[in-house]
Amino acid sequence: MEEQIIEINVNSLEEKYEFNKVAKQASGAVMYRQGKAVLIAAVAMDEKAVDEDFLPLTVQYMEKAYAAAKI
Repeated sequence: MEEQIIEINVNSLEEKYEFNKVAKQASGAVMYRQGKAVLIAAVAMDEKAVDEDFLPLTVQYMEKAYAAAKI
């Protein structure tokens, strides 16, 4: 996949979107930066169709101690 970077300035705040720069094994990924905050989202999918009547969704959240200033 091709890497793409989009920078947007809104109300003197810079937002930066970096597509497919991280999580190379995922089907798609974006890294969002605004100030000192960084958010990474990745999506993985399979080519075969799902035969179930619901969408299995998993969210993994990890807060590091240094991110909460608890060192």
